[in-house]
Amino acid sequence: MTIKQLSNWNTLDSKVIHDNPFMKVWKYDVERPDGSRASYYVLDRKSPFSIIIPCTEDGSTYLVGQYRFASRYFSWEFPMGSVIGKTPLEMAKQELWEETGMTATIWKEIGSFFVGHGHTNQVAYIYTAHGLTQGKKQPEAGEFLTTKKVLIDEVGKRIAQGKILDGPTIAAYQLFIASRT
Repeated sequence: MTIKQLSNWNTLDSKVIHDNPFMKVWKYDVERPDGSRASYYVLDRKSPFSIIIPCTEDGSTYLVGQYRFASRYFSWEFPMGSVIGKTPLEMAKQELWEETGMTATIWKEIGSFFVGHGHTNQVAYIYTAHGLTQGKKQPEAGEFLTTKKVLIDEVGKRIAQGKILDGPTIAAYQLFIASRT
């Protein structure tokens, strides 16, 4: 992903106001193009993340179900995650294996997007995975996952019905549909 930086915003000061192993929160004092000044708070997730759409020969995919504490919601999603120090493709391969136990022989990047560029700099990379082989999943400590095989078109129906509310899954599905045409 190529990111175009605008030069007419002037950063006057910046400092980290929170830091943990997964993220930092920065406070930026800036001068905007019209000369006004404001503070912006940016969540720096320290790593992009990858979303994987596992594709089977019968037109199915796999979703991972898990309770998301921040929204207090049990969410059905494509496998996804972040691993600091790895490339997006390396992350995709690791997350697919950890969350589903699967490996794939064919990988294709189909797009990327900013997760919420009004408050974070994090980028998501979307991959399809073909030639799947099932093994034993290895979730990280603290991950309590359920895996479900569904027809890929069923994912779109569940999104339309409000049964899938995960933004990255919805965006990845739309990029997947666009890549098929």
